[in-house]
Order: sequence, then C-alpha cells, then structure tokens
Amino acid sequence: MLMMIAAVLTAMWPASDAVKRSQIEQARELFEERLLDYPSARFRNVTGNDRVICGFVNAKNRLGAYVGWEGFVIVQTDGTSTLRLNEADEPVSLVYELYCMEGRTPVSPDLSDRIKAG
Repeated sequence: MLMMIAAVLTAMWPASDAVKRSQIEQARELFEERLLDYPSARFRNVTGNDRVICGFVNAKNRLGAYVGWEGFVIVQTDGTSTLRLNEADEPVSLVYELYCMEGRTPVSPDLSDRIKAG
C-alpha cells in the first residue's frame, strides 16, 4: 500500500520540479570535495527542485567528531552546481532563507538517502 502511494505521488510530481539524477551526482561530487570524511556524513531534510537542493548535513571534523547539523544549499546554474555550507566564515543563512524556507522550494520526496556517499 505504501509503495502504491509513493508511486502515485511520484507520478503527480511535475517533471520541471524534479531533482535530476545529474544534480544528485554533482551534489555528491561537491560534498566529496568539501567534506573531510564524506562517507561518514549524515543528511536530513534534503529537498529540492530543478534549480536548488536544500538540507542539513552533519559531518566529521579533523578530530573525527561530528560538528553538528549545518544547513546547506546547492544552486544549479548553467549546468553547474555550487555548494554553500552554513559555516562560521561563510554564512549561508540569507541564501538558505531565499531558496529553502518553507514555501519557497517545492518539497520533493526526501533526498537524504540519495545524497549519501554510495
């Protein structure tokens, strides 16, 4: 029953708002470049559309400890993606508010598992 509901919801989702497979692949590459230990990173509340992916990541620091949940935004422009993390030296809160606050980004199915290192 749950599978049938998921299939119906997926079919109803407009194609223009769907997160493309290439966006997920680019997101993985960006996290691989930026995070010290991408395979151990945890993701939650990851949603998006064909222009932006938003969510939270908890990654390990150089000492191997998790640093806590940080917001991130991946913006797709001209076929390339840019990752912005909410770090102390590079606040992303304004970008996150513009693109990711409730009602601004179409809520796609949770992409947290798709963005994990595979």
